[in-house]
Amino acid sequence: MQLVVNSGMLLKALQLVQGAIPSSTIFPILDNFLFRVEEGTLHITATDNHVTMETSLPVDGEDGSFCVPSKMLVDTLKATPEQPITLLYYADRDNAIEIKTTSGEGEYKLVGFADVDYPTPQRSEEGAQKFTISGQGLLQGIETSLFAVGTDEMRLSMTGIYFQVASDKLTLVATDAHKLVKYEWKDIQNADEGSFIVPRREMTLLKNVLAAKADSEVQVEFTAKNVRFDNGLVTISARLIDAKYPDYTGVIPTENPNELFINRLDLMSALKRVSLYASRTTHQIRFKLSGGVLHISAEDMDYAYKANHKINCEYNGEEMEIGFNAKFLADMLGSISSETVKIAMSLPSRPGVVTPTEQAPSSEVLMLIMPLMISNLG
Repeated sequence: MQLVVNSGMLLKALQLVQGAIPSSTIFPILDNFLFRVEEGTLHITATDNHVTMETSLPVDGEDGSFCVPSKMLVDTLKATPEQPITLLYYADRDNAIEIKTTSGEGEYKLVGFADVDYPTPQRSEEGAQKFTISGQGLLQGIETSLFAVGTDEMRLSMTGIYFQVASDKLTLVATDAHKLVKYEWKDIQNADEGSFIVPRREMTLLKNVLAAKADSEVQVEFTAKNVRFDNGLVTISARLIDAKYPDYTGVIPTENPNELFINRLDLMSALKRVSLYASRTTHQIRFKLSGGVLHISAEDMDYAYKANHKINCEYNGEEMEIGFNAKFLADMLGSISSETVKIAMSLPSRPGVVTPTEQAPSSEVLMLIMPLMISNLG
């Protein structure tokens, strides 16, 4: 079997799906890309048996399929000047593969696998529920919420992003029980209502794919066990987390009379400096709110470190002092683009609700940060 393809186009296609190749595996076949040529189109598949990524590009070659070692091929293409190259696959020579450059300067040989050994790529499932969303809307939701996904395998449901599909909107939720993000996109089409949880790694892969083509629409299909995202450039099929997501609505306080309005970048800058002096274990900082000034302080008793900083702000509410994890709060502020943010609070023992003051017409973001208990209030 033989095919001719532009080396630069091939490298870009491989890099789009390479993330599905496992970093380590007991199955050597999974270290390979599956190449399948059909009517002038090369279909490329990568998988780790949990997530599968597929893309395609035009080639000149014979119909057929074979598996080629992923790292060797990618590294070879990175070191090769862009030009047409020829790949030859010999099933009768123990799956030998030859790569030849058009210039005639390079000829490389490696060994792949027969396609029969490769896992069967997932296809659309009968009876799957579906919806369509803009790539930009989905990308924004993932970028906004991914940092809040939990890593504790004992809380399996929290190790992914929760998708809640309604007839007219998509809600993404991520939490690790210390912080929570709820993102709503209010413009989806042809939606079948339902919900599912997608693991963190798969969400990271999807984020990278959407960033490469954010102006496209994404077709989403889901069943009780699997989900499939297709943006016209790459298709990602993944297993879902089989667990019940916690009732996040019950932890979001509705009465928050104390409201802080502050410049996001000013607060991020202050947190960066003050948190250097916070405990390495708790990352605790204190907010003391009074009038139009926010006092931020931190202390590390082990090293006798202490820091105090004050920022002008708009504060409507009673004088109060509350503790937060500086790292969590910085992550939240970093995922918001609004110039100003609002932090709404009720009591020092209740969560703070962080929202951008400027929200896009089609989306809405709400973040929740649990307080840290502090002593010597007042």
